[in-house]
Amino acid sequence: MKKRLLALLLVCGMILSLGVVGGFAAEEETEAEEPAEEAAGEEPAEEADGEEPELSDDLYSFQVQIEGEVYELPMSYQDFIAAGWKTDADEAEEIEPNSYIYGIEAKTGYLAIDIEVINLGINMAPLSECMVGGISFDDGQYEDASYAEIVFPGGLKYGEATREDLEAAYGAPYDEYEGSDYVDLTYRYDSYQTWDFEIDNESGLVTEFEVENFVADDEANAAAAAEVSSEPTEAVLAYVAPTEMSDDPLDYVFELAGDLYQLPAPVSAFLANGWTLQQEGSKAGSVVMGYDYGYATLMKDGETLSVSINNYDPNAQVVENCFVTDITFYSSDDFGLKLPYEITFEMTGDELVAALDSIPKDILPQYDVDDDSDLATYYTIVDMDDEYQGIKIAVDKEDNTISWLEIEHEPETLS
Repeated sequence: MKKRLLALLLVCGMILSLGVVGGFAAEEETEAEEPAEEAAGEEPAEEADGEEPELSDDLYSFQVQIEGEVYELPMSYQDFIAAGWKTDADEAEEIEPNSYIYGIEAKTGYLAIDIEVINLGINMAPLSECMVGGISFDDGQYEDASYAEIVFPGGLKYGEATREDLEAAYGAPYDEYEGSDYVDLTYRYDSYQTWDFEIDNESGLVTEFEVENFVADDEANAAAAAEVSSEPTEAVLAYVAPTEMSDDPLDYVFELAGDLYQLPAPVSAFLANGWTLQQEGSKAGSVVMGYDYGYATLMKDGETLSVSINNYDPNAQVVENCFVTDITFYSSDDFGLKLPYEITFEMTGDELVAALDSIPKDILPQYDVDDDSDLATYYTIVDMDDEYQGIKIAVDKEDNTISWLEIEHEPETLS
């Protein structure tokens, strides 16, 4: 079994409608495109509550019939097990939101398939409370259970269907890959809503397939989001704002509008100093899924500040209980920004260099300079523990002033 995080672009509608803000980590997909021409515009089929589903003719019903039983993805892991399957999974294993485990073997009698179990909720959950979002089967498994009847939408059977049958029933594939011994056809309704059929070149038959349908339950997630507490978390309560400027720029201490902060800093620390959450974007009451990230727009005295935020908790949290990890400031802003060694937007490029050179070498052995651009010179104080974190400053070449400055500190944990 292996675990993956994913970018569930297909649930963006849920994110906007619930007031759930956030991005989705790892394994990115391209933007959604139209599925096969014959199926364009069709919605995945739904069954009435309480009815036993019958195998649909629509590929994007994401149904597959195995030994007479119709399975429609995604389905609850408990319902899948109740259908007579046994797995080698640790059902108590916790799965992060927007993460799934693949390569789980499920058996009934001599028949074995592989499944993917995904957490489509907004909180950490045990595997037993998650969803089966994918099923795959190949010729090696078929050899051990050649009696098995597996039927795809429209009545096409595993081990009998050909490429011609697939295209006659489902139209032209979204994508095609030709290997030395096989051809792989992909049918795609949207991101993480796909069918893959592998066709053996010698026999011309489907000898492997995989179906995935990772679609969140909007109603259930809306209900869960409504239950998220706004009480400060232990991590928020543990944050202590600095009382003085640090000698080390990579302590990520800075002054903003007269107040000191240290990244990562809870959004609530900004609110306590008179900032408000702007209603457009990430509004108060919105939630960020467990271990997820998002964005917030803060406002004070008519000035707005866009920040990246992280939820370091396994369960969904309101924006106020998330932590600011990345801020970019611009010279047009009037925030009274100040960094260690009196670095401000008021200084010239030459004064910036003098300030950077004044930092003791035991604190900052070096800083990077990128002078390749015709427009600006970029000075970067690089965090040696993570080259993607640190402080980056752009100096405009035309007027020798600081045009923008970014502070980024996004540790994996808060400890």
